[in-house]
Amino acid sequence: MPLEPQALAASLEALELWKELAALYDQVDGCLRDSEWDRVGPLAVRLNELEERLKPLTAPLAELRRATRAPDPALIAVWRETDLLVASLAERQASLVRAAGEARDATAALLIKSQGGRSQAARYRRNARIAPRFASRRV
Repeated sequence: MPLEPQALAASLEALELWKELAALYDQVDGCLRDSEWDRVGPLAVRLNELEERLKPLTAPLAELRRATRAPDPALIAVWRETDLLVASLAERQASLVRAAGEARDATAALLIKSQGGRSQAARYRRNARIAPRFASRRV
């Protein structure tokens, strides 16, 4: 079947969005590994934006793939690359969710530990406000 320019253009657009999503996964993974929590928020917003852009493309491309009886080899190559990338991202998403949960748990443990230290320090300061007493009155 001859190459359909619209099908190829839509497939390439989706592939580029998937590639950008993969690059963001790399960045999020690095942030989690390096405890750079302040960078994760903006990356999560960008991830959400990309996913929202991909949603309207997914169903029409799936329908196009089903309806195309004998696609052009160039189109098959784009679809194959997309399929491999999406499968890879699905696996990585589970590991990123797990890593984020572990990071959250580690952070919570540190917060609990520091909160305990602050409460001990507060008790110490409260007791330190009492004027010192000397056992001997010799001067």
